[in-house]
Amino acid sequence: LTGSLKGELEGADVAVMVATGDAGAEAASIIGRESFRRRIMTAGLVVRGRQEPDDAVNVLRPYASVLVVSSDEQYIADVLTALRA
Repeated sequence: LTGSLKGELEGADVAVMVATGDAGAEAASIIGRESFRRRIMTAGLVVRGRQEPDDAVNVLRPYASVLVVSSDEQYIADVLTALRA
């Protein structure tokens, strides 16, 4: 885990992980695992791209309290705005 990520998670109450069907799954799983270890609530947002989001969903499922899959990028932006992220 990189030093900057450790700093970002320090004192966090919630971590929102965003991934697509073909990118971000590995990084999201690292964040999810570390958040779980620190007992930080997590939410996973997966943007359905050209590929099915199976990889992203599978790596986020064990860690995310809430997991949303959407093909609408604006919906993801709206969720992030609502969470003040």
